[in-house]
Amino acid sequence: MSATAPTPAQLVRLLSSIRRQEPSANRLGIRFEGAWTGPDRLRVDGEEFRVVACRSSLEARELLAEAGPEEKLVLLTERDEHDLGRDVVARLARRRVLPMDPWIVLLELFSARSIEKRLTRERWLTSALLDAAPAEGYGAVPTGYLDFETAWDAFARTVLRLSGGRPDLREVLSWARDPEATRAWRQGPAPLQEGVRARFVATAGPAAEVVLLAARATDADPLAVGLVCAALRHPDVSRSREAREATVRLETVFGGRQVPSEALERLGEAAEASARELFRSGYAAVRPVLEKADALLSTLKADGAAAASDLLPSGFELRLRRAATALRDVLKGKGGAGDLEAAAREAGRHLSAERFQERVEAVRMAARLARWLSTPQDPDGSMPALAEAYAKAGSWVDVARARIAVSEPVKELAAAYRDLKAAVTARREAENERFARAVAPWNGQALPAAGLIAVERLLDAVVAPLAKEQPVLLLVLDGMSYAVFRQLLGDVVERHGWMEAGPEALGRRLNAVAVLPTLTEVSRTSLLSGALRTGTSADEKAAFAAHRALVAACRPGRPPALFHKAEVGDGAFGPSEAVAEALQDPESRVVGVVVNAVDDSLDKGDQVLPRWSLGYIPILGNLLDAAESAGRVVVVTSDHGHVAGEGTVLRTVPESGERSRPPVPPAGDGEVLASGPRVLAPGGKVVMAWSEAVRYAPKKAGYHGGATPQEAVVPVSVLTRRETPPKGWGFLPPETPDWWEEAAAGGLAAGGAAPASGVQVPLFGPHAEKAKSVVPALLASEAFRSQLDSARRTGLTEEHARKVLAALEARGGTMTRTALARELNVPELRVDGLTAALRRVLNVEGYPVLSADESGSAVVLNLDLLVTQFEL
Repeated sequence: MSATAPTPAQLVRLLSSIRRQEPSANRLGIRFEGAWTGPDRLRVDGEEFRVVACRSSLEARELLAEAGPEEKLVLLTERDEHDLGRDVVARLARRRVLPMDPWIVLLELFSARSIEKRLTRERWLTSALLDAAPAEGYGAVPTGYLDFETAWDAFARTVLRLSGGRPDLREVLSWARDPEATRAWRQGPAPLQEGVRARFVATAGPAAEVVLLAARATDADPLAVGLVCAALRHPDVSRSREAREATVRLETVFGGRQVPSEALERLGEAAEASARELFRSGYAAVRPVLEKADALLSTLKADGAAAASDLLPSGFELRLRRAATALRDVLKGKGGAGDLEAAAREAGRHLSAERFQERVEAVRMAARLARWLSTPQDPDGSMPALAEAYAKAGSWVDVARARIAVSEPVKELAAAYRDLKAAVTARREAENERFARAVAPWNGQALPAAGLIAVERLLDAVVAPLAKEQPVLLLVLDGMSYAVFRQLLGDVVERHGWMEAGPEALGRRLNAVAVLPTLTEVSRTSLLSGALRTGTSADEKAAFAAHRALVAACRPGRPPALFHKAEVGDGAFGPSEAVAEALQDPESRVVGVVVNAVDDSLDKGDQVLPRWSLGYIPILGNLLDAAESAGRVVVVTSDHGHVAGEGTVLRTVPESGERSRPPVPPAGDGEVLASGPRVLAPGGKVVMAWSEAVRYAPKKAGYHGGATPQEAVVPVSVLTRRETPPKGWGFLPPETPDWWEEAAAGGLAAGGAAPASGVQVPLFGPHAEKAKSVVPALLASEAFRSQLDSARRTGLTEEHARKVLAALEARGGTMTRTALARELNVPELRVDGLTAALRRVLNVEGYPVLSADESGSAVVLNLDLLVTQFEL
């Protein structure tokens, strides 16, 4: 490098280096070419130097003569020592004119003795390092040899503000969005810009050059540009005319340059990964760039391409519009639920799904309801059969239709939801009528039926026998419908670790039928008294404490204890002291608690949509925690359910309840007359509404008193945290109807049978080539048996493995945890243990033969990898 004009920073560095070696050097001559544009005073290590550009020997003599004895002077000159004269040179430090040698300064900054030759060719790099050098230097190189990589790393960290000298594409993308970090590059000389470009391409690939092109655009955000690239290059849209034309228009952002498709794709991948990382810091961090990307895509006239993006907000809206189209087609009979299911999956995969969980859940629920609508309607049957059908399927329908009542800004989808709800409600109304006309005569006889008891029999049939084995907490959630119970049970089991048990002989949950009309003062009093009667809380407390079977199960002096709302506490800081003491007392075998949270919620406006969970009813979680601590088995039930208040029409009849009235006038449309010993109404007769649209009281969020299964059928759920269920009871698997889960993705039945109609079987791959199930061959293989032997201490047996593998293979390799638990007939909590043990057997050398999906909700068996790994 020639003696070019130094920058102020470089000159300070040189002077500092000289002064460290020669502290008395106060007069210095520095040779350079060009004009000095820096200040006439520089501070070097705390001392001030006067800097003067000297054009002749005469000027040099005058400056030296005028300088005071303590003044520190730097002469910058183009003249060599001969031109200046011996007398001038003799008065300068080291008796010579020193060259402005940047290499010397650079070596000093790195405490190095030698330098790689490549650095002498990259003058821009040396100049930039000198200009940006920190006061303490760059740190000593261990070997004393300054190589190019070390210098570039220092440049990247100090000048470009990168984390190191070998940035990947995501770091380049992040850097390009920072105006301060890119200032030196944008304002630097052409050699520096070219050097940075070449380095980024070398470490991050050709897409890095595309980032730099975008960074030069005055109004473009490189990350937003990358997100647009991801949308345009998505396989689903890249071949479309819209995407091709938009890609050409995008070249204006790159200065008119045509960019290779592969570079656009790599940029898109990096941009999506970076945007997801930003999202983890909160939506506010990523929102501006998403909006810019949407705006750019619109400018490029490619709005439709956003549907392929898992990140762009407009893409989420487009996916919901597709769901609306698919749902309308299903309702018009133009197709099955497959397109709607696909739309639900697409919406769930979008970044916005995390922000709008209820909207995505509504699409999934719509797909479930569409599948339910395609199933045959239940024929007329006995009341017990209809009650069981409601518990097994109808209650899930009620869960789903409540979940589609969301605030949906996509008008097309909101309209489709209304049409879906109308179709579902019409079918449910037919079921309600069948049930009501069956329950009215059954109520007069209350004949025993497997799995169905009258609520007044619950204490004798369930609570008292359990209390003989271990302490019991009876939780009566006043007004809890089966649909509300479904939501609460999911939270209790999945998130809080309780397991549900049912009578071994029955193999499923018990259900109970409320006393008619389905009112608190009728049905709850009968439940807690163990006999048909009407009463108040005081009546319930007295009857509960005196119940013969309960007293027989209790210790002397510790009668059954019942607590009502005012005695329980609000749950903010746990149950009341009296309740807590009763639950912790091992001698108190039976403790009953009435929780009014559900019934109280019905008095609120119908614009409220509760999300039932232990978090929504804190006292319930507190009571369960206390029961667990005390080792109690918990019985959860209700006195009656309720119907939602939306869409109801008032009928004015004197002396009516919410959904029941005197038998005069006679029952009309949507009503049924009930009579008999289980009708606790004047004269033993009552007219009840079976239509959800009928009410006799002012508008509320919900009503009870009618004859629908929502109001009359209640669960009897037995919960425990112990490893073994109570005597005579067995753990229950998850209970969901077939239509609740999506259709199988493909696969062979365990016995080699063809998959069910509609299942898509993979056409290629090692597993697809097999004519029958590979599970028997796997279990017989030496490699599998050896792996299984090594995992014996986990408790995994060959039969366990066979059941899990056969179930997964029959469903194409993927099942939700809930579906797998149901197939295996085990509690869902046991699925994790089984699959964890099986992973140790199958995932040889770390290959993911068995794994979980990204959400953790599904178990995935890679069938092709299974065949390959075990040489089947």
